Amino acid sequence: MRILISLVLLITCASAMAEPDAKRLDDVAERGAHVMPFALDKNVYMCSQKMPVVAVSK
Repeated sequence: MRILISLVLLITCASAMAEPDAKRLDDVAERGAHVMPFALDKNVYMCSQKMPVVAVSK
């Protein structure tokens, strides 16, 4: 029974990790421009366990 449950979970997780289609990626990029109206490629993100995420413009 455990093997069957493990197999079902494995198949479910594998199917959930499928590559998103191009239209979905375009929609996310278009909506993201409204949420983050700055150039992501012109910012540097520094992460640390001691401090929050900091964005610094280049």
